[in-house]
Amino acid sequence: MPQRASGPPPRHRPESAHHYIGDIMHEAHRRWEIPANETIRTLRTAISMDGKMSDEDRKTFFGLLEPHGDTV
Repeated sequence: MPQRASGPPPRHRPESAHHYIGDIMHEAHRRWEIPANETIRTLRTAISMDGKMSDEDRKTFFGLLEPHGDTV
C-alpha cells in the first residue's frame, strides 16, 4: 500500500479522506482483486461502528465514493 502522507490522519483532515480511501480501494483491488464496492462496504461498516460520524454524513460521504463503471 502506498505510504500515507505525513500529518494527521484523515479524521482530522477530512478534505484528504477521499484521496486516502481511493488509495485503499485501488490497492485492495490491485493486490487482492477485491472489488471497490466491497472495500467501500467494509469501510462504511467500520466507520458506522466507530460512531463519530452521523448517519446522514456517512451516507453523503460514501455516496461520493461509490465506484463507477469498470472499477466495481
